[in-house]
Amino acid sequence: MSDVLLSGGTLVDGTKAAPRRCDVLICGDQFVDVGSIPNGLTVETVDCSGLVIAPGFIDVHSHSDHEVLQHFSNKVLQGVTTEIVGNCGFSLFPAKPSET
Repeated sequence: MSDVLLSGGTLVDGTKAAPRRCDVLICGDQFVDVGSIPNGLTVETVDCSGLVIAPGFIDVHSHSDHEVLQHFSNKVLQGVTTEIVGNCGFSLFPAKPSET
């Protein structure tokens, strides 16, 4: 996993704090620093000017049970990192294993 600097985005962090322009430094799978991070680091830099930096979103009422089998990327591209499925009294699971 490489280190990444998200530079110049608007951070909405989920704490009810006002959105603010800042940089976010990610090392491996850890958020290491948030704020004004000096240039000159030897990490991959992503220019987030005009973009929002936010933690992953949780979709608490999706009907996407089948998407896990089809590997759709639409939810991840929208920032959804967690989905709750099967909450309407039906679900595709458990499913019988496919016969080979």
